[in-house]
Amino acid sequence: MPPEFPQFKPIQLEDRSFIREILWHYQPQTSEWTFTNLFIWRSHYGLRWSMYKDWLMVICKTDTDGFYAWQPIGPPSRLLVTRMILDWLREEKREKKPAIERADQRLVSEIEGDSEILIEPTRDQFDYVYRSRDLIELAGRKYHSKRNHINRFLQSYSFTYAALSDGHLKACSELAGTWCELRRCEEDLNLLGEWEAVREALTHFRTLSIQGGVILIGNKVEPLPWRSC
Repeated sequence: MPPEFPQFKPIQLEDRSFIREILWHYQPQTSEWTFTNLFIWRSHYGLRWSMYKDWLMVICKTDTDGFYAWQPIGPPSRLLVTRMILDWLREEKREKKPAIERADQRLVSEIEGDSEILIEPTRDQFDYVYRSRDLIELAGRKYHSKRNHINRFLQSYSFTYAALSDGHLKACSELAGTWCELRRCEEDLNLLGEWEAVREALTHFRTLSIQGGVILIGNKVEPLPWRSC
C-alpha cells in the first residue's frame, strides 16, 4: 500500500509501477517528473513520497535548503492541496518560508488567483529546449566552439557509436568516476550528487529500462585527454 499523507517514505524501485502510472496520467512537461529521475536523485535531494487522495506528494530535505515540496501531481484543481502542503511544511517542519519548487505552468494557472500564495519564476530551474535543426547543423557563431570541439575529435580519433548495453556499464561507470576526479567532485555537492545519480542509473540500467548510447574509441569506452573533451 502507498504511504498516506502525512506519512512519507523514501523512493524505492518497488514503487516504480505505482508512481509511473500517476505520472503517465498527468503527462508532466518538466524533465524532473519521471520515475527514473526521482529514483536516481533520491539521495541527493532527500526525496520522499506520499499520497493524499488522488495526488502524489513529494518532499525534499537537504542540508542547505531544509524541507520543501515539489508540486502535487494529480487532477485539478490543486489549490486546496497546495495550500495544505505549504501549511504542513510551516506547522510540522517549522519552515518559516514554506515553498513548492519546480512548479509547472498548469499548477500556476490553478493557484495564481490565491492572494496568499506568492508565485515567482526561478530562472535557474527552467528547462532548456534546443531546436533539433540547430543541433544537427550547428550553424552560426553561436555554435562555433562546439563545431571546433567536434572537428578536433573527428581529426584525432577513429570512433564508432553503439547502443548502451550491459557490456558497457562497467566502463561507463569508470569513465564517470574519472570525470568526477578531474572535476574534483568531492568539493562540489552538486557534482557529487550528479556522479551518484549516474552511478544509480548505470547500476539499475535494466530495471529502469534506460536507453542510451556510447561512443567507442578503438572499440572501448575511453576517457579522452581533457583538452579534447
